Amino acid sequence: MYKVFTLIICCLSLLSCSLQNSKPDNTFKLGESFTVDLGDNHLVKMIWVPAGTFMMGTPAGEEMRHDDEDQHQVEITQGFWLSEFEMSQKHWRYFMGTSIKEQQKKQYKHWRMVGMGDNLPMYFISWDESIAFTEKLNQQVATQLPQGYKFSLPTEAQWELATSVYENKDLPLNERAWYRGNSKKRVHPVGSKAPNKLGIYDLKGNLSEWCYDWHGLFPKQALTVDPVGPDTGTLKIVKGGSWFGKEINTKASTRFKDPKQNGYSSLALRLALRPITE
Repeated sequence: MYKVFTLIICCLSLLSCSLQNSKPDNTFKLGESFTVDLGDNHLVKMIWVPAGTFMMGTPAGEEMRHDDEDQHQVEITQGFWLSEFEMSQKHWRYFMGTSIKEQQKKQYKHWRMVGMGDNLPMYFISWDESIAFTEKLNQQVATQLPQGYKFSLPTEAQWELATSVYENKDLPLNERAWYRGNSKKRVHPVGSKAPNKLGIYDLKGNLSEWCYDWHGLFPKQALTVDPVGPDTGTLKIVKGGSWFGKEINTKASTRFKDPKQNGYSSLALRLALRPITE
């Protein structure tokens, strides 16, 4: 009788271990792309971007080079994630509760509507509102985040690394980006042009994108490691061309800057999940 009881206990223990091991692991793992659910099956795919070293900024003498774009070497020491697409109007409306028309009323009314639809990227959103989006998402999925990582906006250096190093130069720009020459003065559905080599869409066009950094001059040292921009400032960095901009504005190194409280019809949000120590 004792042997039978012992055998039953062992079998139950093995079954318990098997069930525990079969539970899905919802933790976002370093080095792997994943999909995050904003709720009610509103899914956002996050693409892994490996760490790397690259030349950031615009070479001296290049056309349309701005005075604040001095080329310098940058090392990104830890990989991070960027969302596959710019945040759509459908996802923003579900997660943040406002429509594109409501956002337009909050921003400059003289900026006309350039497209409305579930699969179009969300615009008329400020830097402040973009950060509010990421903070809300951090609270929702806190237990799934790798240690030291949080959702935020990408730093300028992270954005430029993903855009310049992994650019799909085998295809003409017209097949990779929406800009003034082919957009017909309107925004287009996310992912309707070819992605970069990592599978990230619309980095170079459709809508420009907020970055985390305050605007400032680039540092003068030979190598900069994991830059996050100045500690303070008056304007936030914007990267990437848009439906509104000229073809040359789609260069990965081109920098723009805008007040963080403003939202425009040419400016969107792309999620990043990145190492944050502060």
